[in-house]
Amino acid sequence: MSKYRIILNKKCDFLCQSSSNNKIVENVSQLTLIDYPHISPSGDSAVTIVFGNKIDDRSNGYVYTLKRILESESSLSILSIIPSYSSLLVVYDINKHGQGEITDYIESKLSTVYKSSAKQVKKEIVEIPTVYGGEYGPDLDYVAEHVGLTRDEVIKIHSSVKYKVYMIGFSPGFPYLGGMETKISCPRLQKPRLRIPQGSVGIAGDQTGVYPSESPGGWRLIGRTPKKLFNVNCEPPVTILPGSYVKFIPINSDEFNSMTEGSNEVPRGTLEGLRKYWKFDITNLRRHYVKLKL
Repeated sequence: MSKYRIILNKKCDFLCQSSSNNKIVENVSQLTLIDYPHISPSGDSAVTIVFGNKIDDRSNGYVYTLKRILESESSLSILSIIPSYSSLLVVYDINKHGQGEITDYIESKLSTVYKSSAKQVKKEIVEIPTVYGGEYGPDLDYVAEHVGLTRDEVIKIHSSVKYKVYMIGFSPGFPYLGGMETKISCPRLQKPRLRIPQGSVGIAGDQTGVYPSESPGGWRLIGRTPKKLFNVNCEPPVTILPGSYVKFIPINSDEFNSMTEGSNEVPRGTLEGLRKYWKFDITNLRRHYVKLKL
């Protein structure tokens, strides 16, 4: 297997280096002709390892296999490892290591990455109960009309797939899921919403995902789950981990409400907790100080 490093030189050409030859790639589109993986510098204290140019299980499997190897075996001073769909960003201590040392070490592990990724790993499936449409999924009708299907057909297609969790990003606990049927693909909103409720399930292009907390966003909302995906008081704080799989389970509004009962406790010591547990006036401050347990 050829091992390449892609380096951006001063002339903004791409220099492709291997152990046997150097050559200039003058057109960025020519990079598709180069064998993966690519190892390239990202600033003066990080390198990026790219395993492919599309979203698929194989490339993503390589990413997380290498991540596990670096986390468990590396004796180097690695400060951070950040995975994405098909690449891995490795940030290292520039005071202790040079770029060449880091690159050589990663290259020495690539054969192990490919062998380990070939092994069958048991899929961890996380079920996400979801109520579709109505106030919970205000864009379901638009999605159905856009793709030429009925509401029920969209729901059936969306809930019939086991989605691979490729990475966590955008906001804490937000899972980027792969494997959605292209027949229900739908463009993002032209104007993002300023507030999207916690647990909202959305579609954007060929992807689907779940908003773990209230936030702005531009995905088409087709449903909502009562399941909490992020809790700062838990370890790990995220319910869904990269490399696992998600299965959406349709529920009705009554089931949604019963699942949310007792799950809306506001953490003490937060601004929301202050608002809930005592009033902002001097007379109540002393009385409720002990109750807050700050």
